[in-house]
Amino acid sequence: MGTLSRSTRRNLVQPGHPQASLSLRCRLLGLCRSTLYYRPQAPDPDELALMRRLDELYTAHPFYGSRQMSRHLVREGYAAGRHRVRRLMRTMGLEAMKCLRFRGHLNRAPWRSWPACTRAAAHQTVHRTVGTSV
Repeated sequence: MGTLSRSTRRNLVQPGHPQASLSLRCRLLGLCRSTLYYRPQAPDPDELALMRRLDELYTAHPFYGSRQMSRHLVREGYAAGRHRVRRLMRTMGLEAMKCLRFRGHLNRAPWRSWPACTRAAAHQTVHRTVGTSV
C-alpha cells in the first residue's frame, strides 16, 4: 500500500463496513485514524490581508527580513509578531536578499552596501546568461 497516495488510501476506507472496524481498516492501509476526521480550514481573511500586505512590502523592500518586516507592519497597525511574519514569509516562499560581508583586501570597504550587491548580482547574471547562450 506504500505506492498509493494518502488521499487514495483515505478514499478506500468505507464508513460503516459491517465486518472490519475502522481502526483495523486504517491499520491495514497504513493510515492514522485522525486523517479520516480532518477537514481543512478555510483561510482567515485577516491572515490573507496580512499576506497581501507582506507581499507588497517585500516587493518594495526585498532586503527586509522577518524582524524588520514585522516592525514595519506593527507601525502600520497590523498585529504581526516576528514569528508569525517568519512563518508567513516561509509559506509564501519569500526570503530576504542579503549581502555577505566582504573580508578581503584592506584597501577596500569592510562590507558591501545593498546597491553594490545588486549591481554585482546583475553583472554576474548577465555574464552567466551570455556564457550559456553561446
